[in-house]
Amino acid sequence: MIESDNQFLVCSIYNYLLAVSLIIFTEVFFPAALASAAQEADEYDNKVIHAIRINERIKLDGILNDSVWQSVEPTTDLVQREPVEGQQPLQKTEVRFLYDYAALYIGVICHDSEPEKIVHNELVRDGAVMYDDNFLVMLDTYSNKRTGWYFCINPNGAKLDAVVTGFKEFSTDWDGVWYGEAKMLTDGWSAEISIPFSTLRFPNTEKQIWGINFCRVLPRDNFIQDIWSSWHLNDGMTQLTKAGKLVGIEGITGSRQMDFVPYVSGAQERLEGKARDLSLKYGADIKYGITSNLTLTLTTHTDFAQAEADEEQINLTRFSIYYPEKRSFFLESGEIFSFAEGEKQSTIFYSRTIGLTTDRELVPILAGGKLAGKANGYEIGVLSMQTKEKSGYPSSNYSVFRLKRNFLRKSFVGIMATNLSENGDNRNQAVGMDYAFKTDSFMENKNLEIDGYLAGTSTEGLSGDNLSGKIKIRLPNDLFDYYSLYRFVE
Repeated sequence: MIESDNQFLVCSIYNYLLAVSLIIFTEVFFPAALASAAQEADEYDNKVIHAIRINERIKLDGILNDSVWQSVEPTTDLVQREPVEGQQPLQKTEVRFLYDYAALYIGVICHDSEPEKIVHNELVRDGAVMYDDNFLVMLDTYSNKRTGWYFCINPNGAKLDAVVTGFKEFSTDWDGVWYGEAKMLTDGWSAEISIPFSTLRFPNTEKQIWGINFCRVLPRDNFIQDIWSSWHLNDGMTQLTKAGKLVGIEGITGSRQMDFVPYVSGAQERLEGKARDLSLKYGADIKYGITSNLTLTLTTHTDFAQAEADEEQINLTRFSIYYPEKRSFFLESGEIFSFAEGEKQSTIFYSRTIGLTTDRELVPILAGGKLAGKANGYEIGVLSMQTKEKSGYPSSNYSVFRLKRNFLRKSFVGIMATNLSENGDNRNQAVGMDYAFKTDSFMENKNLEIDGYLAGTSTEGLSGDNLSGKIKIRLPNDLFDYYSLYRFVE
């Protein structure tokens, strides 16, 4: 077994040298590939959709019979990605975009020559919508080609949403406020979607230019997928670098606003032979947009009653189970606090330890604050939460600092530091560095990802065996998805 210091040094040197050498290797030996990628980027830059401003109200019923819909020329130039790359769609799809001062509206008509074969089983939100006929739209409101918000609807009007943080990397735990209705037609189905601007974050500029992509899925006949942009087999909806552009949105107000959400809840429990047990809970959340890109969120006596229950899991490994975060306070801007490409076994910050015991019992949160946002190629996140003493768990403060610097189109380098104090005494600190080099133009049109991290902890009363690191090379392409990984966890 390699000693800790030697392992730390070896992994650190390998991480730095590997990242730098591969960047230089690509620049020197693949100039043709880079030129091809630039030409391909120009091709996708020519994919442009104009949103039309309206002044009249739209009746959101799933039927595009309002006069404003009829006045807009639909976009129909989708291309089949699955099962035959580049083939013309077998069914026609019409997509229209409108907006007013408050929301973006998307209207879609999915024509179908065999409407009796339309699959529409799902009825609940965030259910198995992707196995039905569905329409999906992606918005990259910062046009940074790194983060996208997906909105999906099926012929029943069942909705699914997700936040995408990279190629084939997304989380459906995020739930945005948006509306959608759909209707079955004699020759297909149609849908209307309304996405309030208050749900989104975007630059504070007069004219907005957003990345956009959308696709239609027909599960019959090998899951046909017709997509507007990024339709090559090695790409798809999560390839944000090859999305098109949505233009025409002007004069809208960003989400720089204050939201004040108080709550009061009461409960009564009475058991035979015992006194009546009354409980009263109260608290509030305050959200303030310091800028359109930077949001401050404050909370006191945080209410997590709306979070859904965990799905029970059986653990047969030496590692702890990592249940997904379901609480909206931590989910919002959660991608900024992601470390080591979101790998649970590698992270030094796991928000589920705040306000919950190892047995998943609630620990009252007295107060907390979070500052998170993006600016000038940087992503910054600061979080501090104070919990109350309960059932042998001491009063604790959890603090996190995260800084990422984005470079090239999809790459970044970042640092993270955390601190846990109990009853005023610092008990545990962690610090780590992570990076990722990603390109979709390796060997002309292949995806290449190189990422790694190095982290260490300091815990009161313990010493040694406190390091963890990783080096990973991955080729996530359609024909093959290959990766090579070296990781150590002490």
